Amino acid sequence: MELLKNIAVFSILAISAFCSCNKVEEVVSGEEISVNYTISLTDTKSVNADGSAINKVWYGLYNTDGTMATNYAPVDFVNGSAKCEVVMMRGHSYKIVFVAQYYKDSATPTYPIDGSTATIGVPAAPVANSDQMDLFYGTDEVVAYNGAATGNVVLDRVVAMVNFVSSDEDWNNANTQGVVPTHSSIELTGVSTGFNLLTGAALAEKTNLTFAKSEIPGSKHIGAAYCIAQGEIGATINIYTSADANAAPVKTVSLTEVPVEKNKQTNIVGGIIY
Repeated sequence: MELLKNIAVFSILAISAFCSCNKVEEVVSGEEISVNYTISLTDTKSVNADGSAINKVWYGLYNTDGTMATNYAPVDFVNGSAKCEVVMMRGHSYKIVFVAQYYKDSATPTYPIDGSTATIGVPAAPVANSDQMDLFYGTDEVVAYNGAATGNVVLDRVVAMVNFVSSDEDWNNANTQGVVPTHSSIELTGVSTGFNLLTGAALAEKTNLTFAKSEIPGSKHIGAAYCIAQGEIGATINIYTSADANAAPVKTVSLTEVPVEKNKQTNIVGGIIY
């Protein structure tokens, strides 16, 4: 939406040849003002414990009817925060949406964003055991903007996390038999196809995701994956003892009715390897 600057209209009315001229001012509402938002994340635990893979914040300004007013370029997320400048019109109401995630480069996010439809999709090539699959989101609803120059928004994680953790007995048995895992891949079924940025809800349509093979996070922690989901999903882990792309898994474990919830982690613990 094109933003209009405040216009002062002056007219000079000649009352008579013998009267002085009077100046009348009419002010049109709608002054543009830049608001500097500070964006941060809630305290979070992730695959690598620090959420360091988050490197960009995308944000968009929406009118109250859900149409996009301004689609801003992503800004850098550095040392736990980002600065986002939003231009609003005094007296107007808006919803401002912020999304923090990993960008491969300045234009390639892990989760694709469609600002015009206010939706975010699933990754095209998800990878297991990676913080690059993490996702954070938050909004600020502005009613009759009053001209404030600053704002602060703390973003929440909107993905669920599934962890596969080997029990002590299972890990020790794997060591004894020489089948200690080094890599894993994960398949999740029944997850959402995306997320509505205006309502903050996962989309009803479901899909399946295959997370590519990668190095396990650490001893006993043999697999992790993020997804947009709420309720129950299916989860399968493939376990490998080699980084070779052609290596077959030494074990595959599948589960159904795995409960998941956004901003929560579900731990699957037990005899997974051996």
